[in-house]
Amino acid sequence: GVGDVVHRRDAGVLDLQRDLRAVAVDAFGERGESREVAVVGDRDLAGVRVAWTPDLGRYPVDPQVVAVCRQAVGALSDLGCRVEEAAPDLTGVDEVFQVLRAWTMAHSRRADYQNHRDLLKETVLWNIERGLRLSGADVAAAEEARTAIYHRVRRFMERYEYLVLPVSQ
Repeated sequence: GVGDVVHRRDAGVLDLQRDLRAVAVDAFGERGESREVAVVGDRDLAGVRVAWTPDLGRYPVDPQVVAVCRQAVGALSDLGCRVEEAAPDLTGVDEVFQVLRAWTMAHSRRADYQNHRDLLKETVLWNIERGLRLSGADVAAAEEARTAIYHRVRRFMERYEYLVLPVSQ
């Protein structure tokens, strides 16, 4: 369902399925009414710390999606979880992504760029050309920033067992 948005640090899919089979809100239940579905395995969820963020503090999310997810988060509270609105510090993540994607595309698509440039989309061309302009220092700085982001998220997840947020698949 729309509310299936749970990620547990250091958990595999089977662990997550066992620990929390489903906490979801079916926004379009039978005959259009909302209905909540909560099925939990043998685990007692009392006191489990959950971080909830509607937008990671930075990304636009449709208000209706946020409302449905808030309802699902309410179900977690009803199950005994300690839910807090919190998000990891992702400062710099967009620039890191842009640099590393451009660098990767410039090197992985170089032959296509050289031999079939006319067949590539404008966005692919833009990324390849940006990547070709990057220096080793640019890539190193992006890798250093990515490592810093990783450690901020790791420290954040030391406080929470789950991070719950809207996602698209």
